[in-house]
Amino acid sequence: MTRLLVALVLFACSVLIAPPAHAAQTIGFPTFTGPAVPAPPAPYTTGDMMRKIYDAESSGTDFWMDRLLARTGNDPAGPWLMSRGRALFMKEHDPTKFGFGGKVAYWESINDNSAYTVALTPGTFTEQVAQRRQTPSRWKSVHTAGSVTVEQTKFITDNNVAVTNLSIKNNGSASTTLQLRATSPYATTGTGSELTGQVNAYNNLTTIRPRLTGDGFTVASGGLGRSVTVAAGATVTAKVVMGFVTDEIPASLTEYNAYAGYSNATAFATHVKAYNRWWAENVPYIDVPEPAIKKNICMEELSDPRRPAGDRGQPRPLRGGRRQGPARQLRPRQQQAHRVRLGRPDRQRRRRGLLPLEAGQHGPRRVRLPVQRSAGRGAGVRGDGQHGQGDGDAHPRDTDQGRHRQRTVEPQPAVVRAPAQVDQ
Repeated sequence: MTRLLVALVLFACSVLIAPPAHAAQTIGFPTFTGPAVPAPPAPYTTGDMMRKIYDAESSGTDFWMDRLLARTGNDPAGPWLMSRGRALFMKEHDPTKFGFGGKVAYWESINDNSAYTVALTPGTFTEQVAQRRQTPSRWKSVHTAGSVTVEQTKFITDNNVAVTNLSIKNNGSASTTLQLRATSPYATTGTGSELTGQVNAYNNLTTIRPRLTGDGFTVASGGLGRSVTVAAGATVTAKVVMGFVTDEIPASLTEYNAYAGYSNATAFATHVKAYNRWWAENVPYIDVPEPAIKKNICMEELSDPRRPAGDRGQPRPLRGGRRQGPARQLRPRQQQAHRVRLGRPDRQRRRRGLLPLEAGQHGPRRVRLPVQRSAGRGAGVRGDGQHGQGDGDAHPRDTDQGRHRQRTVEPQPAVVRAPAQVDQ
């Protein structure tokens, strides 16, 4: 009885001492930093807002979604390349090199090599990081060596074509001649202006037949070479294109041939418009009062790792390197993880049911979820082991609902709890 009285006194004191709670409390609002969030180029409408935004700028190459998610200068998150294709992306990106230096991946890193790089000689070119600008659709950087400035714009198209546009400007008072050389570990043989090769994707998922070419380049010693002379104050352009061609994506070859034939300006405009049109056709516009939160919503749509890449069109996950989406896209008949093929003896044992583990019995033991027969043929089993009614025609063993993974159960000793005692 004494314990009960003490407990009641302590409870009463806590009620009297506790401050009163209010329904409306001032918790404040976060302060957002960073560059100003660009406003949409079109007034809000309850109709297809994303299409209206795209149409307002469709005659040019500067789009609201790219401006909204742009990253400039030395990104604290790292020099990751945002641009990527249906399966092709840079798992690691080296911004000090022209082209696609780092570790190229086709759903996963192929063998930790660059896709291709472009070397310019003479001179040592240094990137001016403060002038770097990256958007979801492309990467832009500026490199200098002496009186020569090279502006690089590169991107990966939807069907896995890696394009590098170079704009070479001579700021000196006399003409200069540069040697350009493009090389790739995946395309080393060929004639004319094209190198080809063959490599298997990670885990032999598919066979890739890379093709590398460039405007005005010719095959020389396992690479592509070109000599350019730039007059004083003049600018010369160059373009290198590499297609990661596969049989299951016929458009990869079509798109490679198309971009190989485009001028620098046409290649850039074609890609940027196609990329931003995807947003207009597939992503809803979510309007909130705070522009910074609106920007974050768009970034989440771009970087959401839960969606398979094959279902997303061009925007690709930005978090992590290993992605399962392209694998499912390239191998549509690949057995899914939740489906397990069982032999006839296993099916028979599954139909018999399962003897439960007893307390204190050592394990682990493999346990199969039981499937009980019913009078009709419509009984099924849900994932939680409970039985549900089917369509009346299919037996559980003939449906996905009747297929289960084997589970390993660690038996735990039985615990007997004595009833609580209360002093009177």
